[in-house]
Amino acid sequence: FFEPQHTHNLPFEMAINFGIPVSIIITTVALFLFINAFIVTFYARIPIELLNLNKAWLASCFVILLSQSNDLTYYDGKINIIICILFAGLKCINDEKKTFKIKTQ
Repeated sequence: FFEPQHTHNLPFEMAINFGIPVSIIITTVALFLFINAFIVTFYARIPIELLNLNKAWLASCFVILLSQSNDLTYYDGKINIIICILFAGLKCINDEKKTFKIKTQ
């Protein structure tokens, strides 16, 4: 019999360790934060300084999402803290939606 070690993918690893519902919920929340931050960054009327900062947060989170889909380094403490900080930044971008209006045209 073969004993699997790990899946090299964060959503699959969470599904194996914690169950499929937890994996779906956490992955959906992460994607929801990223998509909403993308919408706020590119479709809101915000100052250019904030636009550049938001683009940097989005690029950093996109790199983390891609790297975690190929190889699992989440269990390293430093990587875990970086991921938490980046997603906290995405949440702050989503909170800007209340301050700036979304472009309709």
